Amino acid sequence: MFDLERTEKYIILILVMALIIAAGLTAYKRSCAAPRVKVERFDVAPVVKRASAGEVPEAGRVNINTADVKELMGLKRVGAVLARRIVDYRTAHGAFITTTDIKNVNGIGEALYEKIKDDISTE
Repeated sequence: MFDLERTEKYIILILVMALIIAAGLTAYKRSCAAPRVKVERFDVAPVVKRASAGEVPEAGRVNINTADVKELMGLKRVGAVLARRIVDYRTAHGAFITTTDIKNVNGIGEALYEKIKDDISTE
C-alpha cells in the first residue's frame, strides 16, 4: 500500500510510540492530581445571636454546652464524627459542668483535651 523505506517506517514507529507515551503520562498526571477541596463558609449567625442575647463567649472560646456540630468542628483535631459524639453525649447526659468533663466523650482522651482545653468553655 505505502511504499516506505526502512528508515521512514522507524520514524513513524517512533512517533506513534511517543504519542502513546504522552497520552499515558497525561492520563497518569490527571489521576494523581490533588483532589479539589470544597471550602465552606463559617456561619457566624449563631455566635452573633448569642452575643446579642448577652451570651458573649469567653475570648473566642467554644462553649461546649451550647455549640452545634459546625462550631465544634472549628476546634483543633475535632472532625464531624467527634463533634457529633460531643453533642450526643451532651444530649444524653446533660450539660458539662467543667471542661474536663468532655473527656467522658468517647474519642476524647487526655492528649486531645490538652490540645483543645484553652479553646473551650462551659459558659
